[in-house]
Amino acid sequence: MSIIDNLKFFPKAESEISWKINNFHSLDRVIQQILPHVVLTTMECLEKQYDALKQRAKSNSAVTESINQRKREITDKATNLVAYSGKMSMISSNIRSKIATIEARLV
Repeated sequence: MSIIDNLKFFPKAESEISWKINNFHSLDRVIQQILPHVVLTTMECLEKQYDALKQRAKSNSAVTESINQRKREITDKATNLVAYSGKMSMISSNIRSKIATIEARLV
């Protein structure tokens, strides 16, 4: 995830969403076409991290609070990505649907 974070395409906080969308619209058209796929792949990575944390929490109750904190961070990141992707042009209904499905599972 650090590679994707280092690209700085996606908002880290809700307050960054409109600014990042403005940046999205200034990108080359090819990048605009690829970025929805990167959002989906990022959501898939977040889901895998979330699921791994759920499994760890089941097997080790001593670290539950730190695991719950990390799960909240993942959920927050996913929420920001969903809001960001909702404002993106050039995103197919298929990708939107997959993103929404993943978001629903991150609860």
